[in-house]
Amino acid sequence: MTQEARTKISPGIIAFYIVMVALLLIAAKSLFDEHPGNDISGWLVLILIWTLKGAKDFFEYRKKGDMKTAIFNLLIATAGIGLILWQAISFLS
Repeated sequence: MTQEARTKISPGIIAFYIVMVALLLIAAKSLFDEHPGNDISGWLVLILIWTLKGAKDFFEYRKKGDMKTAIFNLLIATAGIGLILWQAISFLS
């Protein structure tokens, strides 16, 4: 790996992907356990991963100047937030 490639990876990006892997493991545990009632929490964690990745990509593409892709990623993040809020409201009521 060259010196230029090493400097592009920031600690924030590494931390982001560590959190994503941890959330993916939590989702897998919830989806593949013996209790079918935990499946909804597994799916919500997968939607959370999808939402966080969409929000991260939105800021990344906006910084690069690719506004069409940035807006698409913003729509993905907004849809994920909407799904999470919908499930939270239905769970609490």
